[in-house]
Amino acid sequence: MKVEVLGILDPSTLDIRLRACEPVQEGERSFRRRFNNILHPLKDWVHTDSKIMTDFTVDKSTLNEMGYNHVFQSSFSEQSPRNLMSNFHIMEYLRKIVPRMFQNTLSLLSRQMIQQFLDELIWREIYGATAERAFDNLIRHISEQTRIDSSE
Repeated sequence: MKVEVLGILDPSTLDIRLRACEPVQEGERSFRRRFNNILHPLKDWVHTDSKIMTDFTVDKSTLNEMGYNHVFQSSFSEQSPRNLMSNFHIMEYLRKIVPRMFQNTLSLLSRQMIQQFLDELIWREIYGATAERAFDNLIRHISEQTRIDSSE
């Protein structure tokens, strides 16, 4: 299965979001439809007044039509790892780290399975850099979600 991944980095909080989406079918492969399919989650994730930094793999006019008027594009080679306001880090991560994790199994997975993997990957990047930290945070998160507040 082919899959396209939208990656978003909030440089102020260093929060990362990844979304896997199925590419549009070959027969309906219009440029605008492809980007509308990929960028659809931005409406829920990113305020329209936000500054968006991207490379030229994203169609700026589609972002403008979605209401994002502060879009800045630069080529990937012009972006610096020192500049946190660029998308260098998330693009580097998507290009080099994530594909190695799938190895040759990507064709065997559904889009939902890939999304589940990406969600867990983001959780591990934030809460589980080591096995011990992952376990402690997993227990902490489960206890937060299952605790009972009672008067006893």
